[in-house]
Order: sequence, then structure tokens, then C-alpha cells
Amino acid sequence: MNQDQETSQGQQVAIAGGGGIMLKDLPNIATTVSGGNANNGFGLSQGDTEQPLTYTYSFTVDQQINSSTLFELSYQGNQTSHLLTQYEQGASGDLANINALPIGSLFKPDPLTGQVSDPSKISNDNRIDDYRPFPYYNQVNVARHILYSNYNGLQVSLRKTQGRFIYSFNYTWSKNLGILGSYGTGNVIDSTNIRPNYGPLASDRSHVTNDTISYQVGDWFHGNRLARGFLNGYEISGIMNLQSGPNVQRVMGSNLGLGGQVQNPTGTAASTANNYSISNLTFLGTPDVVLQPQLKCDPRSGFTQPHQYINGSCFAFPTYGVNGPAEFPYIHAPGYFDLDARLGKSFKLQGRKSFDLQLSAFNVLNHPNRSFSSKFPLEQTLTFLVSQTGAISSPSAFGQANYTFGRRVTEISLKYNF
Repeated sequence: MNQDQETSQGQQVAIAGGGGIMLKDLPNIATTVSGGNANNGFGLSQGDTEQPLTYTYSFTVDQQINSSTLFELSYQGNQTSHLLTQYEQGASGDLANINALPIGSLFKPDPLTGQVSDPSKISNDNRIDDYRPFPYYNQVNVARHILYSNYNGLQVSLRKTQGRFIYSFNYTWSKNLGILGSYGTGNVIDSTNIRPNYGPLASDRSHVTNDTISYQVGDWFHGNRLARGFLNGYEISGIMNLQSGPNVQRVMGSNLGLGGQVQNPTGTAASTANNYSISNLTFLGTPDVVLQPQLKCDPRSGFTQPHQYINGSCFAFPTYGVNGPAEFPYIHAPGYFDLDARLGKSFKLQGRKSFDLQLSAFNVLNHPNRSFSSKFPLEQTLTFLVSQTGAISSPSAFGQANYTFGRRVTEISLKYNF
């Protein structure tokens, strides 16, 4: 590093490579590259010596109901700061990019030519980079420890550990929030501003319950020897998992796959001037902020179709230059349910010999779980076809989860002990 250089976001950075290239030298270097386009640059933030830091805290109350049964109520939480921005190849946005364009940038005259153009055509002419703080470059990605996250959860459990009937019932109500753009958290919505990217993370599950039971029948019958061998000694056990679905914005994308076309008025000739796609270039004038739909009502209500989780009629395409909300009301994707069961029996033979029989069934109820799937693209793509007379149409299948998975699997186990 040769000297300090501040970016448009007030960060002092140096681009890695060679003898320590500074940001102020990028335009000169870019013009020496064939074609005048250096594509992407990568660097580190000078003075950024932070490392991810996590504080964890908890509070637990135990109540011994009897000698074998315990009730427990606890709060678990943590806060993490100084998470590293992560460059995601092909992602729609990146908080490491200090060369991102804010909303409305492409609606202004070209800083190099002075020409005002249709933003939807600028990408074809390779002139988007003319508007960037560092022209000739697409992205200038500077890794910085500026992201954060937090977790808060209420955990309840009831456990019985002795006797013929033992069990463990566990329930968690939690919220996992943070900034998108770190590892495994979800894709960035706005590359120019950290705060709109704060919301539920991809790992967030509001409700989770996990229950186990085991019951030993024991030697309750004392009659005929043959009947005793058949009726006694059974063990029945089961495991149940139930959890609510993740936030649909982490499953489908923050804008629920928003797209479509503004069509020519009826009776007019086709013209690129009044026939264009619904995209962040045409509506926001930037490729670095995800185009979000407007919200007209609560999309968690007013369902008209079976297995519907999102009401598409509550969304509308945004007005020019004004983006829709980054986070919608929390919409749960389909949840998950599974029940496994096992029946075991030991038949005692002569001496130390025995014969063990186990019957196991996974997803014993053969319950189908639902999910959004790429096999049904209309269900997870918010597409608008808009005529300039004001008519709007969107797919009626949007928000339905018709893809199912899961099946019953049974196992029989036989074991001879001698």
C-alpha cells in the first residue's frame, strides 16, 4: 500500500496486487487494459483489523417435578459483529462492491458522453460502467468486517428419564436476524446501503419442536408360558419433528422472482420505446439494487387456491425511481413434519440365547411435505404483464406449493444372540 485513498462510502482501501495499487490509480490502469474495461477489481480495506466477534448469553430456570421428571425454561441469545462481506459470483448484489450505483443513476446523463439514454438499452451498449465512481470497472470488491447478526430464542423442555415410559418434549420459538451478504445468509438486496439488507436469515425457523417417547411394555402377563413369551417384552418408541418453514424471501429471492413485460398499447405498432421488461434497470436505473414489488395488502391472507402460501394480488410493480419495501411481512414457506416409529421385541430362548425382532418405519404416516420447486416455475415467479392502458395480469398459480416429497420407508431387523 502506497497511500490512503477514500472511497465514495468513506472507506480507506487499497487494491491488492503488484506494489499496492490505490483506488485513485484505477482509471489510469483501466485505460491500459485491452478494450478499456478492466471488469472486476478486488481489494482489502486499509486499517480493517477486526475479526468476527460473538457474544452469547443465556438464562435457564429448572423445576424438578419428581425424581425422574424435569421441566426447563430457558432463553438463549447471541450477537455477532464484524462479519466479513463476501463476494458471491453471479449474485444480484454484493456489499463488498464499493463501485455500486444508487437508485436513479442511469436516469442521468452519461458522465463521459453527456448523453441521456434508455436505461434498458445501456447494458447492451456496455455503458453502465460510465456511471460508476470508478469507470471502466464493473465491481470493485473490498472485503470489510461490517456485517452483523443476532439470535434470540425461547426454549421449553419436559423430560422424564426413568421408568417404563420415558420421554423428551422440546420446543423452540426463535428469531435469527442479520445482514444479508455474509456466508450462507442470503443474497444482498441493496449493494449501496447496508440497512435494507437486514432481516430474517436463511437459517431462521420461527417454531421448532422435537419430541421423543419410549414405552417398555414389560412382563405384565403371567399366564401361559407361550402367551407370556408373545405378549411381554415389547418396546415402542417414536420421534417427531415439526418446524415452520423459512422466510419465502430467502427461498424465492427478496423480490419473489419479480419480472414481466410492459407491452405496447392495443392497436399500436411494436416499438422498443414502449415495450420493455420490468427490471431494476428500467424502473430503478441501477443494476446493483434488486427491484422490489409494491405491497398493497397483507400477502399472508386472502388465499383462493389450495396449498397457497402467498397472495400474489397483494403485490404490484413499483413506480419509476421508487423501490418497493426490502422486507415484506414474514411469509412462511411450507413447513416440515416427520414421525418415525419403532416396535421392538426380544424373544428369550434357552439359556443366554435370544432372538430380537425390530420393525421400524420412517415417516410412518406417509405424510407428504410440500415445497416450492423449480419444477413449477409459475408458483415462485411474480410475473406481471402490463399494457400501457393500465391492464395488469399476473399468474394465478403464484404462491402455491404443489410439489410434494417424502414417503414411508420400513425396515425389518432380525438378530440372533447366542
